[in-house]
Amino acid sequence: MATDDRPIISCAGNQSLFASVHPYIVDALSMQKIDWQRSYGRPIKKVRLCGHFVPFDVHQLPRKFNEYRLLKDPVLHIYWVDCDIDTYKKKVRDDLFMWQSALKALSILDWLIIVVVRDENKVKSKILRTSVYDKVKSEYGSRGSGRCILFPEPFRNDTKSETWITVISRIQEFMLASFSRVISKFEDAMRLERERRNEESWTFAKYFMLQESLAKFYSVVELYEDALVQYDELDALFAQFIVNHSVGAKTAWLIPYTQLASGWEGVSMSTDINLYRRMLISEDKPSLLDLRNYMFSRQCELLIRLERPSELTSRSIKFVHNTIHELGLLEVSMPSGAISTWVFLTCKELLSVCEPFKDTLGMEVYSTYTSPLWTCLQAVTHKLGSLCGLFPGTVPTSQELHSVVELVSGISGSSTASKGVSREESTQADLRPREMLRKVLSSPADFRDYYVQLTELTMGTLKYIGHTRMAKILGQQLAKFYMASGEAQQAEAFLLDSLQLFSNDKWTSLELDTWVQLALCEQMLGSNAAYLRACLKVASHSKAPLDMRLEFADRILQFTHKEPIVVIEDCAMLATLDKVTYKTTSRTADILFTLHSELPAAFTYDTLSLLIQPSDGKEQTRKPAANGRKRCCQSMPLTMYKNVNDQGETSFGLTCVSTHSLLSHKDSASTGHMIRNLSKNNTAELEGQDQELAASLTGGHLTHGVNRLLFALEEPGPGRYRVHQVRLRRPGLELFVRVQDCGFTIAGYSPPSITVSSEANAIYMGIDNILDVSFAGNHCPVLPKVSSPFADTFTLQASNISLPLERCQISFYPSSCTVTPGTQSMQLDFTLQAQQGCEDLVISEEIECSCPIEITSKTFTARDQKYIQITVFSLVHGRSLQVLYPTLTCKSSPEKGSFVFEMLHGVDEDAWRLTRKSELSFLWRLQSAEVCGSDTIKCAFSIDFFCCGEERDRESKYHTFSTDISVDIVKTQYIMTRYIKSGIPMSPLSLSRQSSQDKLSSSPESLFPQPPPNTWQALCECEMSVELESCGALDFTEDDSEVHCISYEIISDPNWAISGNKHGQLELTSECLLSSIGVKLMPLTSGHLRLPEVRLRNSNDEEFLPGQVYDNSKLSQVFISSPEE
Repeated sequence: MATDDRPIISCAGNQSLFASVHPYIVDALSMQKIDWQRSYGRPIKKVRLCGHFVPFDVHQLPRKFNEYRLLKDPVLHIYWVDCDIDTYKKKVRDDLFMWQSALKALSILDWLIIVVVRDENKVKSKILRTSVYDKVKSEYGSRGSGRCILFPEPFRNDTKSETWITVISRIQEFMLASFSRVISKFEDAMRLERERRNEESWTFAKYFMLQESLAKFYSVVELYEDALVQYDELDALFAQFIVNHSVGAKTAWLIPYTQLASGWEGVSMSTDINLYRRMLISEDKPSLLDLRNYMFSRQCELLIRLERPSELTSRSIKFVHNTIHELGLLEVSMPSGAISTWVFLTCKELLSVCEPFKDTLGMEVYSTYTSPLWTCLQAVTHKLGSLCGLFPGTVPTSQELHSVVELVSGISGSSTASKGVSREESTQADLRPREMLRKVLSSPADFRDYYVQLTELTMGTLKYIGHTRMAKILGQQLAKFYMASGEAQQAEAFLLDSLQLFSNDKWTSLELDTWVQLALCEQMLGSNAAYLRACLKVASHSKAPLDMRLEFADRILQFTHKEPIVVIEDCAMLATLDKVTYKTTSRTADILFTLHSELPAAFTYDTLSLLIQPSDGKEQTRKPAANGRKRCCQSMPLTMYKNVNDQGETSFGLTCVSTHSLLSHKDSASTGHMIRNLSKNNTAELEGQDQELAASLTGGHLTHGVNRLLFALEEPGPGRYRVHQVRLRRPGLELFVRVQDCGFTIAGYSPPSITVSSEANAIYMGIDNILDVSFAGNHCPVLPKVSSPFADTFTLQASNISLPLERCQISFYPSSCTVTPGTQSMQLDFTLQAQQGCEDLVISEEIECSCPIEITSKTFTARDQKYIQITVFSLVHGRSLQVLYPTLTCKSSPEKGSFVFEMLHGVDEDAWRLTRKSELSFLWRLQSAEVCGSDTIKCAFSIDFFCCGEERDRESKYHTFSTDISVDIVKTQYIMTRYIKSGIPMSPLSLSRQSSQDKLSSSPESLFPQPPPNTWQALCECEMSVELESCGALDFTEDDSEVHCISYEIISDPNWAISGNKHGQLELTSECLLSSIGVKLMPLTSGHLRLPEVRLRNSNDEEFLPGQVYDNSKLSQVFISSPEE
C-alpha cells in the first residue's frame, strides 16, 4: 500500500507533542479491525484503519466536495492542546479559535480536540473544573458530541492502557463517521457520472479514475472483496462498450484504442510499471493492452490478498481469450506474433505470481490451477518458434529475422525507460520474462532448450492431474520437433506413447497422423519390420486419403531385402473361416477361407498358407460332478451343420456364430512394446510351427475387398483344429496375419451330451414343469425318443423340436399320488441316431424333483386347553396352488393314551389359493386323554393340492402332501392371576389386540373371562394381588403337613413404582390349592397400563416350561386416570 493512498488526517496545535506520539497512534490505529456500519441498510463489515498524518494547512482545505480527490483531501482534523491555563488564555485560545473558524467557514464537521494532561493527579482532583480541558470543553465541546478528549499522561501509560484505548477509539469513531459521509457523496457523484456515459464529452478513462478511487479506498481499509467488485464493474462496462462499438454503436473516446499498437508487453505486477500505465489512463492516452494489463494486474493483486489462487488462474485464461477477442473486434493493427508475445509475457508473469501458493495448496491442487496457463504458454511458444523460423531443420529468412527484431522492440522497455520510468527502477521479477523471451527469440539453440523443457514440464503437469490425452497430444508435437532435429530415437518413444492412447480412444484422425510420422521415424532408424508394419497400417487405414494409401502400399510393394522381413499384422487383412468339408473317401478336408484385404492395390504373393494347429480340446472336456450328475459347461453360440456332396458323402461340423466376442482378447502388450520388441514377439508368435499343418496356395494376388480361397488339407486325422495364422510370402517380406476364432472339427467322433434345465430353476412334484434340453456332439440327431424306468410316476411330452437339433422343450409332469418333503431322483433316457453306420445311442440324465409345499407347527396354551397351529407355505415361483382337506391325526403308541384333535375352523369344500408370497394357517384343539407332565406326540398331517391352470380330470388333478410331525404337549400345572385389590376389579383390553392366529374359537369369552372395568388414580398407592392356583392334586408324601413352595419375582416396570417385596414364595398345601400375595404399587403415569409381570420358579429354582404356568392376566390392563381428572 502506497503512503499517499492512506486517508489523510491533518494535525494542528502542539506539533512537537504530536510528533512524539505519532508512531504510537499509527500502530494503534491498525492494530485490529473494527466494525463499520454503512448507510442504506448495508451489512456491517470489518475494516482496518490507517492514516497519513500531515500538518494542518488552511490553504489545502477543500472549498467544495470534489469526487476526484477522494484520497487527497483530509478526512479528519485534530487539534492537540498541551499547556497550562495561563498559556492557553494568552496564546492557544486564539489559535484554536482561528482553526475552528476556518473549518466552520468551509462547513467541515469532522474535527476533534485532544487535551493532554501531564499530571495525572490533577485529573482525579476537583481542580479539573478550572483546568485547560474544562475551558476547552465549555467553549468548543457541545453537550454529547464528544469532540473534546482528555488524554492524561500519554508517555507514562502503555498503548494498551485504558487511556490510550479511549483516545484511539474516539479517533476511529470520527474517521468512520467521516468515511460514511464522504463515501455516500462519492457514490452519488459516481452514479451521476456513469449515467452520462452516452454523452459525447464522456470518456471511459475519466470515469475509470473516478471508480478506481473508490476501489483504492476499499483496499486501504482491507475491504478487498468490495474493491474487486469495483474493478469487475469497470471490466464489464468496458467490454460492453467494445461489443457495442463492433456492431455499429461507434464511440468517439474508443477510437484511439483502435490505433496501431506500439508495445505488447504483458501483465506486470511491478508497481512502477502499473504507476506508469495508470498515468496513461489518467491522461486518456492508453492503448487497449495498457488498459487491460493495468486493470487485470489490480484484480490479480486483490485476488492474491484474498488468497484465491484458483480464481486467479481461471480468470487469467478468460482474460487472455477475451483480450484477444477484443483486439479483433476493434481491428487493432499489430505485427504478426505480437499477440503471442503478449500472451507469453502474461502467462509467465501470472505463473510467477502463483508460484508462492505451491507449498500452501499442495502440488496436486497447484497443478490443477496452473495447468491451463502452462498449456497456453506452450502453445504460444510453439507459434512464436514457427513464426520466427526457430524450429530445427529451417533457416530463418530475412522476413523472419525482421519479425524477431520487431517483436523484441515491442517488449524492450519502451513503456518504462522511454516513457518516464527508468529500467533500473523496474524490478528483477518484471525483467525476467522479457529477458527470457528476448533470449529465446534471438537464438535457435536457446529456443530449442526452452521449448523442450517447457513442453516436458507442461506434459508432466497435465499427467499429474489426469489430463493424459492432452499430454499425449503435446507429446506428438514434441516428437515432430525431435524428428526435425534428427533425434528419431527420442521421437519414437513419444509417438508410440501417443499411438496407444489414440488407438484405444478411437481417435482415428490422430491415430492416422501418428502412424504416418511413425513410419518416417522407423525409416530414419532403419527398423525395417516396424517400418513395414507402419506402412501397412497407413495403407489399410479407412480414414486415410486414397493417394496416401496408394503411396504407402507402393512402398510395401517396392521394398526389397536380402532376407525376408517378418511382419505380424492383423489390420491390413481380415481372415475368416467359412466352411470345412471333410471327404471320408479321400481323407482330405476342403477349407473355404475368406481374406478381406484393406490394401488399396493388388497384393501379389509367392505362397499363401494356412497354418493350422491341433486344438487342446479342453473346452470339450466335461467332468462329472461329485454326485454323479453331469455339469453343463458355459454355453457357446455354436451352430451344427450337415453337408452332403455329389458322391453322397456326408460330413458334419460345428461353427461359432460370434467368434470375435467369445475368443477375442485384449493384447496385454502395448503397441509400442510390440514394435520395440518385434524380434521377440516374432519368435514367440512363430514358436510351435513344428507341430503345425499347412494348406498352401502358390502364385497369385489378393485384390482389394473380399477374396475367397479354397485350400485342401491332406489327411488331417480326426480331432479338433484351429487356423492359427495366414502366411503370405513375397520377395523381401514374410507377412503373418493373425486369425482369431477359426476352430473346426474334422471327422472323428465326439461323444454326445445332453443338458437338462428348468425355467423355474427347480422341478416340482405334482405340477407341470417345462424342461429345456440342450444337445451337443457331432451326431446327426433325429426326433428323440424319451423314456424312463419310472414311466408310471410321470408323463413326458416333447415339443419345439427342429433339425438340426440343438435344443427342445419337454413338458414333464411327475404324477406321484403322495408327495412328501424333500427331493426324489428320477432318470430320463434319450435315444439319438448317430452318424451313418453307427448305432443309436441312449443317454441318461438324472434329475431331482422337489416338494412344492413346506409346513411349520406351533403349540398354544389357554388355561388347561392345548392348541396346535400348522402353517402351510408354497415353494413354487410364479404359479399358485389350490389346497383343501387339511387333516391332522395322532400316531402315538397306545401306552400314551388316545389323543384326538378337533379342527376349529370347520371343514370346507372350497379350496384355498396359496402363492409364493402368502401362507395358510390351520388350528386344532387337543381333545384327548389326560396329559402327564411333558409328552411328545407323533402326528400325521396331510393336505390335498393341485396347480392352478392345469386341465386334468379330478382323479389325476389332486395330489396329497403328507408328512409326520412331532408335537410337544406340556400339562398346565398352575394358573396365575394378577389384579388390583381394594375391592375395585380391573378392565382387560386384551381381546382387541389379538391377531387372527390367536382367535381360537367363535366364543372367546369362554376362554378369557372378563372382570368388570375399574379405574385408578395416578401417583396413588394401590395393592396388586397375585394368586396362584394348582390345576390338579399336588403330589404329596405321606406327611400331610408338607408344603409346596413356588418362588416368585416381580419384574420392574417403568410405569409402576413397586414398594413391596419383589421376591418371595407362594405356598400350596393339600388342603389349600390356592395361594396369593399382595404387593404395594403406585402408577407413575396415566392411561391403560399392563400390570407388572411376575416370574415363577419351582422348588428347584428352575423356570417352568412354556405351557406349565398359564398367566390369566397376561393381556389385561387397568385404566389409570390423571390427578387432574
